Amino acid sequence: MLTVFLAAAVVVLLVMNTMFVIGMRSNDNSLIDIAYGPAFVLACTGAWLASGDGGHFRPLLMLGLLCLWGLRLGLHIGFRHRGRGEDFRYRAFREAWGQTCVWRSFLQIYTLQGLVILLIATPILLVVARPGEGMVWTDVLGAGLFLLGFSFEAVGDWQLLRFKSN
Repeated sequence: MLTVFLAAAVVVLLVMNTMFVIGMRSNDNSLIDIAYGPAFVLACTGAWLASGDGGHFRPLLMLGLLCLWGLRLGLHIGFRHRGRGEDFRYRAFREAWGQTCVWRSFLQIYTLQGLVILLIATPILLVVARPGEGMVWTDVLGAGLFLLGFSFEAVGDWQLLRFKSN
């Protein structure tokens, strides 16, 4: 189990550090929002690869649904962000933090989001570490609830996009 969590932590560390460098070079810390969903995908996929057990249904189901969610979220935020520059919230942080902006950005934006990703991904990492036996009714129920929530999220984002463009 330690291998799974360690692999996820290493991947998150690499993603957050890479995004930190990109954010600092482009003067746009809001790029981290685009990487948020895909970071879950990368962390959990890295953990799954490190587990060395690719034959269980449950981790594959969860990773498939996670990929659907994470990539949709990253693309949605990426298209929404295109050509706009740094989000006003991150710009306000940059202005308020002044000379301490670099290290505070690293700690309060990138490191904090990395820790949140690991915390929220814990249930998936537990399934990757101990997948159990075969498919059970709760897998079907969980996938159905995911699809319902995913549909609400996707439709809601689409409606908001239409509303803002009108």
